[in-house]
Amino acid sequence: MNAIIFHGSAPHATAKQFWYPNISRNLNSRGIATIVADLPRLDQEPLTETLFRECT
Repeated sequence: MNAIIFHGSAPHATAKQFWYPNISRNLNSRGIATIVADLPRLDQEPLTETLFRECT
C-alpha cells in the first residue's frame, strides 16, 4: 500500500511542517510507503500550474 500526502495551501506551508512528518513516519513504520509532496508555491499560483511544474 502507498500513500501520498499533500500539504495545505496556507502561506508558508511545507511538507516539513505541522503533522506531515509525523504521519509519514507512522505510516512508514506500518509498512505503508509514504510520500509527502512539497508544493511550496501552492498558495501563490493556481493548482494546475503548481502540479504541472512539479510533475515535469
